[in-house]
Amino acid sequence: MLELLSKESIMSEYPLKKIIRYNHRSRLQDESVAEHTCFVSLFCLKIMAQLNLTHEQERQVLILAALHDTCESRTSDIPHDVKANYPEMQAILEKIEHDYYEENWKTYLGDVYKPEPIVYNILKLADAYSVYQWCLNEKALGNSSDCITEIYIECRNRLKKYIGIINEIIEKEAK
Repeated sequence: MLELLSKESIMSEYPLKKIIRYNHRSRLQDESVAEHTCFVSLFCLKIMAQLNLTHEQERQVLILAALHDTCESRTSDIPHDVKANYPEMQAILEKIEHDYYEENWKTYLGDVYKPEPIVYNILKLADAYSVYQWCLNEKALGNSSDCITEIYIECRNRLKKYIGIINEIIEKEAK
């Protein structure tokens, strides 16, 4: 079964960081979308090491990890809470994203838009681990703001959610 990664495992890649996400949040250190993508890819590899996936599933996971935020080169980073507070933005962002992938990553459109449930949920779990990693670093640096606490709690819940979903998928496939 899939288990929660240790803090040491989560923090092991953090020295790779450099550019800006969470641009509207109180933070002590910046993180770039590129760094985030690298971390998500590395967490995908750590998660996949615990699972018995096909080579095709692993390929799809890594493609999604590499591409999942690349369209932000056009939109910039629009934080999760902003998207949640303004759901009417979703259709516009989806159009921009689709146009971007159509123009730049057409070969992988099927991987991006039609991933298997296990593939999609591994990406979501890895994305949550990257947020958790950022929160752990902010807390280690002394950031005890309400903002960091809120993001930390939300991402811990997302970790548990996606681990549960992945374990359910594994159990169904084992039957």
